Amino acid sequence: AGGGDAWMRGRWPSARLAANWSMATATEGLPTRLFNTYETGGSHPYSHEGDVNPYNGVLFLSALAAAAEMATAVGDHAFATRCTAALEAGRTVLATRLWVEQGDGGGYWRAAWCRGGANGTALPALQAGVLYGLMWARVLGLSDAVGIDDDKVRQHLKAERARCTREYGLIFVANRTVCEGEGGAAAGAARLGAQIITDEDAWAETSMTHAALSVAVGLGSTADALAVAELVLDSYRTVLNDQWDYR
Repeated sequence: AGGGDAWMRGRWPSARLAANWSMATATEGLPTRLFNTYETGGSHPYSHEGDVNPYNGVLFLSALAAAAEMATAVGDHAFATRCTAALEAGRTVLATRLWVEQGDGGGYWRAAWCRGGANGTALPALQAGVLYGLMWARVLGLSDAVGIDDDKVRQHLKAERARCTREYGLIFVANRTVCEGEGGAAAGAARLGAQIITDEDAWAETSMTHAALSVAVGLGSTADALAVAELVLDSYRTVLNDQWDYR
């Protein structure tokens, strides 16, 4: 309605190229050794967050769900089928290589998986904010198509809240004993040892994503969820003294 069909068709060629490129990067079923916005490249300790990681992976699955819907809308059914097949393959990798079962019946998606084996200790690292892509899928009405189980989302968010909450919000990573980056475990551990403070940084987006998804999937009360976001707001009010610069 309102010219929506023409709008979609005008953007589909570019969206198709982007989705096709994304699928080409997924040699391990999810985007493989692909940079994201937590990384700066080169010798930075977060260059290539493992071979696959849930932050890139969940964004990928959400993007494929959107691409499949767009392809169907413009009649590109063969491409929609490709996107759906890639989404299903990616979900399998998310479940088999990144999901960690805990003894208490809970679980979470580990910060990264490495084919070379640099996958942390018996309690693998937990990165907060990795479900950012799923938040957008919910906003766009695509969460059913993405197909990530709400119970697992609740378990992951519960683990984030328990292990990553600090005074100013959720920190980047908890319990990372190796750096899942280039050069193997020894080189990664050396880089990590030099810059461990980065793991303790509080990321504003992470806490906001956590709060929004907690409300969406019904993890505890709404007040408990918003209390996580409030940590970030308090930091801007009382530490940075800037209520407008919500970076």
